[in-house]
Amino acid sequence: MEPHSDFFDIRARDAIRWLIADRWYAALGRIKRGRRRFPALASAGCVLLAAAVLWHWGGTWWRMLVPMARPEWDGLPADLRAQAEGQFRLFAVQATAAIGGVVALAYTARNYRLSRRGQMTDRLVKALERLGSAEEYIRLGGVLALEQIAHDAPDQAQHIVQILQAFVRRHAPRAAFRKPEEGGGEAPSPEQSVLPEVPASDVQAALTLMTRPFLARRPRLVPELIESDGDVLGAPNLNGLHLQGADLSGAWLKGAQLDGTNLTRARLDSANLSLASLSDARLQLASLGKASLARAKLFDADLESARMDGTDCTKASFIGANLTRATLRADLTGAFFHEANLKGAELGDTDLTKCHSLTAEQLAAAKLTQATRLHAHIADDPRIREAIANDQAAKAELQTRLRLRQAAPLENPDASAAPHPTPGEEPT
Repeated sequence: MEPHSDFFDIRARDAIRWLIADRWYAALGRIKRGRRRFPALASAGCVLLAAAVLWHWGGTWWRMLVPMARPEWDGLPADLRAQAEGQFRLFAVQATAAIGGVVALAYTARNYRLSRRGQMTDRLVKALERLGSAEEYIRLGGVLALEQIAHDAPDQAQHIVQILQAFVRRHAPRAAFRKPEEGGGEAPSPEQSVLPEVPASDVQAALTLMTRPFLARRPRLVPELIESDGDVLGAPNLNGLHLQGADLSGAWLKGAQLDGTNLTRARLDSANLSLASLSDARLQLASLGKASLARAKLFDADLESARMDGTDCTKASFIGANLTRATLRADLTGAFFHEANLKGAELGDTDLTKCHSLTAEQLAAAKLTQATRLHAHIADDPRIREAIANDQAAKAELQTRLRLRQAAPLENPDASAAPHPTPGEEPT
């Protein structure tokens, strides 16, 4: 069966998306340039408006505010004029003090912003100096310092994510190539043959920080239309890195570039990997419980023995992926499985009626149960019926063994009641 036709429309949608993205960024540039000019234009407009108001209504306002300018001033008694002059002087002093207070407050606020910006810059420079250290614990301190800066200055979140991404790409080792018999090209070099089973502490801290939702979910002024299909602009790029055993539970990796990345035994529970690109990625024994792989691209990915319990795989592409012995109790609505290897995959009560490019030959090698929902033409295939029957027979045999083990008497009931020999005494 050929892949669903919708899959081959991705290139056209990508072209349209990037065209829209270019137009969007051009519009953003015009908006930013307009923002720079806006304060000067607004100030000039306020000055012109004030001049027009004074020209037209200046005399009326002047007589309202200054009692000495009124026509009836000369006809007032001397004591009333003295009282009015005193009140006017008091009003003028109070108004001047109020205006001076507002100006002082604005100046203080401006100085505070400049001082705070300078402090943040100094803190950022010191954190970057720590990140460039040769000692791992000093680099770890630099990552923790960036975390504090991100909490104190949320507007710097995107810059901090970019710094952390560059740090991870520099300090995390490159993933080794697959062996030739696995279809991955060249064998690993001697330098690549010894790779860490878990990331270093500084790399793990940087990964944890850069994928936290409060940092990664900052708005980037990108319309939702650009995220409808394909890559997400501004998403982290971790292609080809060795991140075996990384703890990315709850990570926000929407649209992340993870092509060729080694995520063996990685913890990705509850992580958001929607729209992520995981082509040729290694996810053996990875834990993906309750994660989101919606519309993710897993072309030729290795998911052997991966656990996907409650995972959202809506419209995910497992084309050519290795799902041997993987646990696939997930939402597979609209998922593509063209030429995917499902040998020994545990499907349980998974609904496969809404998947694309699944064949009876693929499913015959998987572990099916009566609860697995299949297309009618696949369920009627003799190989599928045999696979389900074998599963039922294996379960019945296992239950029989358990019952026999529970009901079997002890081989020597008196052995447990026999007294233990005291020290120095020969056993009977």
